[in-house]
Amino acid sequence: MRGLPFPGLVASALAAIPALAAASGGPASGWSRARTPHFDLLCEGVPADAVAAATALSRFRRVLQGLLPRRGSDAEAPVVVLAFRSEGSFRSFVPRIGAEPRAVDGFFQGGTARRYIAFDLGASRTDRYDALYHEYAHLALNESLPAQPAWVAEGLAELFAAWRPEGTAALVGLPRTDHVAALRRRGLLPLDQVLRADYSSELYVREGRCDLFYAQSWLLAHYVVLGRPGGKEQLERYLSSVAQGQDSASAFARALGEELPALSRRLRAYLDAPARPVATLGPPGLAEEASAEPPASTVPALAEVEYAMGDLLVHQDRAREARGHFARAVAEDPGFVPARDGLAQVALGQARWDEARAQLKAELEREPESPLALHRYADVLVKEAARRGQVLSDDDTDAAVAALEKAVSRAPHFIDAAELLARLRPQPARRRIALLEPAFAREPQRTDVAITLAGLYTRVDDLGRAAAVLARARTAARDDDMRFLAGHLLGRLGFAAALTAEAQGTLVALECRADGALDFIVQIPDGRLRLRAAGPRAVLLYGAEGEPLERDLVCGPQSAPVTVVYRRQEPLAPRGREADALDERPAGVLLSIAWPAYPTGTSLAPE
Repeated sequence: MRGLPFPGLVASALAAIPALAAASGGPASGWSRARTPHFDLLCEGVPADAVAAATALSRFRRVLQGLLPRRGSDAEAPVVVLAFRSEGSFRSFVPRIGAEPRAVDGFFQGGTARRYIAFDLGASRTDRYDALYHEYAHLALNESLPAQPAWVAEGLAELFAAWRPEGTAALVGLPRTDHVAALRRRGLLPLDQVLRADYSSELYVREGRCDLFYAQSWLLAHYVVLGRPGGKEQLERYLSSVAQGQDSASAFARALGEELPALSRRLRAYLDAPARPVATLGPPGLAEEASAEPPASTVPALAEVEYAMGDLLVHQDRAREARGHFARAVAEDPGFVPARDGLAQVALGQARWDEARAQLKAELEREPESPLALHRYADVLVKEAARRGQVLSDDDTDAAVAALEKAVSRAPHFIDAAELLARLRPQPARRRIALLEPAFAREPQRTDVAITLAGLYTRVDDLGRAAAVLARARTAARDDDMRFLAGHLLGRLGFAAALTAEAQGTLVALECRADGALDFIVQIPDGRLRLRAAGPRAVLLYGAEGEPLERDLVCGPQSAPVTVVYRRQEPLAPRGREADALDERPAGVLLSIAWPAYPTGTSLAPE
């Protein structure tokens, strides 16, 4: 391998990556740990606090299973939860707007081989786990809904997080007296503003306004889901429309069958009502969860806790602060590979190549099969080439792809490795899609992943799925520039889709014209299509996995199932006589043709 020739990179053994690799350093003073199959909870407090929080979250997970369909797999890495004992310790890690931390009691952080929830265990809430429930609800909603405008994401998270066990059942949608009091005191926001607010709107990010936005989002979600007959089905129709790129306010009015002024009056009456309904659920497994033995508590290694804090910060673009935590983790345990990777990531982002190589060398010598190290190796190759203004060489591309394929084979949930692999080598497209689809479902705010995934769908001529991905990314984007980019690409895709069509059928003939053009005759249920290509190189040929094909085609009769994508042409005016459809001009210009299964050959070369 060129670039970083470290020994052991191509070792063959594969094993599963844990949520946090074991560290041998000394215990973290004041921290406790409780592990379940789905959560790795690190608590800045006594062991009883860690056990109680992990137990409560496991029960809430069962409640959400009864509420929401789930597309994810239980084989994913456990969610890492950091429970801080007070606002003072929590505030240092809260994502910032400008120089100030957001006014939140919890947040979700993705972007690596693991996902985090961090929350303030000492927040003054009726239920001390309210913020934890809220953030975990976001993860479940990501994997269940086709789109999440800001009010839906926050409103449903607030709705579901207000719950309590009731025997073997659960009560969901409990009163939130603070939200009701704020809305009655300050009045409702205009409904169209709430519906159209995105994740960079002042309503969502500005302190002093976001609390009212959260309150009204909760009220609106409560009204639609629990207070309105047929509301769940109407919400589903609304989200489907938003996923197709429709305006949020207009789609909401259509889905509920009423204009916004009438809906605003209904919402006001719902707020003024003396009480609102509460749902009683019997989610599967809740009784067993309640009677199960609580998880055991342990004391985590200091290196693990420092690394987790650094990983939170580095994905908030706070590299200087993250570096300090990673350095303390390495000082505590020089062999702790994740912390070495964190230092390499910081150095790489600051173009300190020698330091990045040194940390990466130490990673690979310690754990040559570490998905983190394998991803970082590929990342260094790509970024060094970009820094030099060069295209990555074929040899380095092969080396990076080999490392990334090994990383995702060990950690399929590793979103950064899967995304980089798909960018470097998009083929086989359907396998790359299978990696990125669940990753994007877990973290729809990752616009970079959405753009890569949409490109893969375009490669396999699935423009509908590409558009759905970009529409969801535009809705979920946390950054104005990325929202604009997703919208821009969606617009271009829509323009292309308006001019093209797709059909499945049987290729029954290939006619070679004297001018060098080719006519592909495709039998479809409604008749036959004549699709023209200017020449052998003017049409793209694909296999079942979206891989490019080079193959021989002989002019004359054919018999093969195909999927064709073509640019439409306007039909000719009637000619005043009966004519076979094949005598008319082509139905369109053939852009691509895909065979469900066909052996590769040489180039397209008709006789």
